[in-house]
Amino acid sequence: AHIDRALRVTDQEAVDMAHYILELEGLWMGSSSAMNVVGAIKTALAMPPRSKVVTVMCDGGQRHLTRFWNRDFIVHEWGLQWP
Repeated sequence: AHIDRALRVTDQEAVDMAHYILELEGLWMGSSSAMNVVGAIKTALAMPPRSKVVTVMCDGGQRHLTRFWNRDFIVHEWGLQWP
């Protein structure tokens, strides 16, 4: 596959997406997967109708308990909002 660009995804977008997917689909993902999903959605929104976008959900939430899935860390260390 040809990779033609990179996207910028904020930490807040990744945190929000991970919580959204957990609530909607029951998938407990890590930060890399959350960023990939945000990037896939941004890409899809910029493409013509009926286009296809594929991404990889490459990590689970179990390895991210002390940071990405830790409310105190997200709020007090990263200065983000907990969804």
